[in-house]
Amino acid sequence: MKLSKIFMTAVAAALFSGSVVAAGDGIDFKVDEGTIFNLPADTFTADSFNFQWNATAAQNSDGILDYSAGDTFKEVGSFYVTSFDLNNKPVWGTGINNLYGIIGTFEAEGLSGLFVGPDGPGVNAKFSSFNLTLALDLDGDGIGDIVLGNASLLFGDTNMTPDSKSKGDYHVILELIATADGEKFFIDPKPFILELDVTGVLSAITDNGTGVAFSNFSQAGSGDAWVKNLAVPEPMSLALFAIGLLGLGLSRRRR
Repeated sequence: MKLSKIFMTAVAAALFSGSVVAAGDGIDFKVDEGTIFNLPADTFTADSFNFQWNATAAQNSDGILDYSAGDTFKEVGSFYVTSFDLNNKPVWGTGINNLYGIIGTFEAEGLSGLFVGPDGPGVNAKFSSFNLTLALDLDGDGIGDIVLGNASLLFGDTNMTPDSKSKGDYHVILELIATADGEKFFIDPKPFILELDVTGVLSAITDNGTGVAFSNFSQAGSGDAWVKNLAVPEPMSLALFAIGLLGLGLSRRRR
């Protein structure tokens, strides 16, 4: 079955202006495409995936160069995976966008602040929440049929300069937790609870008729999502934590 063109509409927030921050190599993970159609195991290895997205953003600003309570933004967006990658090269022979699609939806909000850079005035935004759902699209209608996993914010901030040639870029780090169906699709590592390091570019911004910069606009872009191990506390941090617990125990014994 040839996957029809995935159609997306979205709503998204302000995104970086400047060069993309490279996420680096991800860890290897394995996918079993045979589980989608109850076929024999058909596996491949990847460390990241590439995606395209469209979006529209709602932005408020009081015009002051700070992150005051009035400088808020909200977003909802969607994307579709164009390829699985390994060592910065596409993994060939997979069924992505041929036998099935992988799409995502996300919602986010946070505070923003104005800045003036070499390309003119722009917006820097700091996420306070970012929730993403990843799903299989089995019939190419752009709607998720099987949820593979859900992700929430660990870190993220963005910039956007509408009048610049680059428009902007972004960097968001999420904690991705696979669903029961996702654990059948992502077969390694187990459990599939990992960090998703997302970077990309904002290539187009279109005002939706308000005439006020950043207030209501559509945007589009692309990006890469690298799968990584969740950050583990450094040995020194663990040692300090252990000392703290020991001190608490001694204190309770004295009492």
